[in-house]
Amino acid sequence: SINLKNREYMRKYKKEWDLKNQERVKRRRRELYHEYPEKSYFERIFSHMKVRAKKHKNKIGHFDFKDSQDLRNYWHEQREKIGPNCPITHQPLTIIQFSQGTGNQCYTNLSPDRLFSSITYTKQNVLFTSAGWNVSKARFKFYELPVYCGDQLAQRVFKILHERFPGGEDEWEKIDGIDWGKHRQYYEME
Repeated sequence: SINLKNREYMRKYKKEWDLKNQERVKRRRRELYHEYPEKSYFERIFSHMKVRAKKHKNKIGHFDFKDSQDLRNYWHEQREKIGPNCPITHQPLTIIQFSQGTGNQCYTNLSPDRLFSSITYTKQNVLFTSAGWNVSKARFKFYELPVYCGDQLAQRVFKILHERFPGGEDEWEKIDGIDWGKHRQYYEME
């Protein structure tokens, strides 16, 4: 197809350009990773989010972030409101970068967590948490959190759900496709 040929051509062209301009490429990487670590970190996160959003087109809602700066501003708003730590684990959030493709991951790194996996990256649905929490909670349904993650962490999650999705059980059932009534003791706020 034409699109595939164009992609292959662009990769080849970029590779050739990078080889001819190695010093510029190195300087740009140094600038991004060392002088502007937060900016480059959010550029990488934003790019990853866009790819995931395109891959999962059947999600509810529309991708709310215009660019990496918009995403970064959203993080700054959250940080002003609830502090620089993960709102669930209370760990300090970091932005440690590794070279792409190394397989390294820092579990204290800032990660855009979709509260409901059935909804795309909307400002209502995205909460910046630690990468460790984001990876861990993906294995569980909300009502399983108290059993596997403890009441304290589960209550923090449910408090945020109540703030972001105040419709409670009825709204959550529609979004999540699960009968929350059976699991009332896990998520009702006191």
